[in-house]
Amino acid sequence: MNNAEVQFGPTGLCPHGNFASSCPVCAEFASGSITAEFLKQYWQNPEAPLFQTALKARGADGTEKTTAVEARGLTAQHIEPLLNSLKDAWGEYGISDLQDTLAAFQEQREKKGDFLLNVEYYVLLDLDTGQPFAMTGLYSEDVRGGTGLATQGRLDPEKHFMATGLGWFAVSPQYRGRGAGKFLLDWTEAMAKSRGAEFMYIETDTDPNEKRAVKMYEDRGYQIGFHTDDFFGPGRNLDTYFADISKDQNEYKPPTESIGQENQAEVLKLAHETFDPERFAEFEAVLQILLSQPQEAGILKAQTFVQRGQDGNLESFGIVCTGVYDNVLNCYWYGSRAEQSAELKMNEALKALAKTSGREVIVVFREGQDNALAQMGFEPAGKEGIPNVYAKGDPTKFLFYTKKLT
Repeated sequence: MNNAEVQFGPTGLCPHGNFASSCPVCAEFASGSITAEFLKQYWQNPEAPLFQTALKARGADGTEKTTAVEARGLTAQHIEPLLNSLKDAWGEYGISDLQDTLAAFQEQREKKGDFLLNVEYYVLLDLDTGQPFAMTGLYSEDVRGGTGLATQGRLDPEKHFMATGLGWFAVSPQYRGRGAGKFLLDWTEAMAKSRGAEFMYIETDTDPNEKRAVKMYEDRGYQIGFHTDDFFGPGRNLDTYFADISKDQNEYKPPTESIGQENQAEVLKLAHETFDPERFAEFEAVLQILLSQPQEAGILKAQTFVQRGQDGNLESFGIVCTGVYDNVLNCYWYGSRAEQSAELKMNEALKALAKTSGREVIVVFREGQDNALAQMGFEPAGKEGIPNVYAKGDPTKFLFYTKKLT
């Protein structure tokens, strides 16, 4: 198929009523220049096409391949054909996990209100067949405005960065070599940058099926590792720790008290004593979202806890999440009084919550190094990754890539 033979839509016209090959709107959207305001309106009717474009790639035999495609927001009608198209793209756990994620994505889309993690998923359709063959996603943790953690207007953009994660990203094996992967990654990065993101992060693994994708990430400047300079803001670095409790035979009692309106003031008081000003401002904004978020909805399923001393005063608190990976409990926020006994009880609370939710690995995302975690059996995550995150018995390792968007 040469350029003259590329057909866009049944009438040759794009979704905006122009010839797609010369439509300025299609060209702008295909470049990733889509405002947050437009996308908020678009996701009220994601069945509408975003744009059409032609993917071009030169094959191994030297001939140029051109594929006419259309980009849309992922809706329920795409899920089954997309899963069929991508069934050979991952190992045995991949498609099952993807199916669960997309079900949670649809559930979150149907609910109203703010969520801890804003999620967008998009698909590419082959215009010749009308079937989806590739997908990309954005997980936004937004402190600058637009979509994301719903913290718009609450934080200082000079002190609090925006990080955007790449969601499930794949191209059907039958369509590889047509330029779709490079186009989608370019487009996703451009959309993140257009909304003020400073960092893009990618979570992947060491499964053999991921080798092709990992090479593309590394060729594009993504670096593996869990220490990332300035991830949370200027001078505020990311370090990640993990604990494998699969062989821990100790019994831990889960905390019985959660964070709610009745103890919110106590939690904020302890957080103010524990965190520096920028970190406290983020925690306060996230806590407001959490307390108003519809329960048991969304990709991230949050659990909270507080613990008290014998005097009845608050000793520690935490926010943990499940829902992204089958075998991991993510801890994004926790704080305790400086006494070692309080820190140990908090550590036991994390292990109890992991065990009661059927998880074997705890991952803690920290601003800077934390020696106390190491004393409690946590290891700093390194370039070798974290084993057994995805599913019980899965030998692949969790890898975390980051890239500063310039």
